[in-house]
Amino acid sequence: MEALRKCLELLEQGADVVLVTVLAATPGTPGKEGFKLVLAEDGRSFGTVGGGALEHRAEADARELLAAK
Repeated sequence: MEALRKCLELLEQGADVVLVTVLAATPGTPGKEGFKLVLAEDGRSFGTVGGGALEHRAEADARELLAAK
């Protein structure tokens, strides 16, 4: 819920954000269904999708989306 609050706060400030949500996870992965990560246009991130390679890829994809607007 904290990630959603941060997302709303940033949007109210006029910032562009991307909200990443884990929709499905397999056993043994650190991320679990419902984990959320917010990436703001200034590069700040809030929350987690589980860390590791998944988080790195999610942040990279989110940065691309922010750049493309």
